[in-house]
Amino acid sequence: MFLGPFTALWLAVEARGTGRPWREAVRSLSLWAGAAVAAWTLLWPAMWVAPLDTLAGVLRGALGYAEDPHEGSNFFLGAIRPDPGLAFYPVSWLLRASVPAVIGVLLAAWRALRRGNDAEGSRVLRALVAFAALYCLFMAAGAKKFDRYLLPVYPALDLVAAVGWAALAGPLAVALGRARRRIGTPARAP
Repeated sequence: MFLGPFTALWLAVEARGTGRPWREAVRSLSLWAGAAVAAWTLLWPAMWVAPLDTLAGVLRGALGYAEDPHEGSNFFLGAIRPDPGLAFYPVSWLLRASVPAVIGVLLAAWRALRRGNDAEGSRVLRALVAFAALYCLFMAAGAKKFDRYLLPVYPALDLVAAVGWAALAGPLAVALGRARRRIGTPARAP
């Protein structure tokens, strides 16, 4: 329910921002949607037998989970709450992500502020960050919240963190090379 509209939105933003023809964005979306539908249909035998009933059941179940709050509420930030609100998922990510991932995301933000838009790399980072932020908002709209619902965000933010660490590694390697030349230490081959 989230990935299809997000992909369509991002392809529209990319088509507008890069000046590519809209036909190319529609073709990309059609190819992506066709592959998703084919994989879902081929890998889920219930779709072979009763596709409309299966889709209706999935949507009914998803909406039911989103509308019904927890029976016993959530314990969040030191209090029992029926709905912990918008802060639940960002705080959940901060508590569950590894320290290198959190630092890497901060490094990537620092890199983005320092370097600005550098064409391809920043577009991909913006897509990953937009996915994570919009997914958190989408999931926060539901009444039932579990930290496991945030799992799709972790790989996206881990890729952002990797870019942040790589942005730090480049200048450190240059500085180390300069320091070695200054003190006369021969550089070793890796």
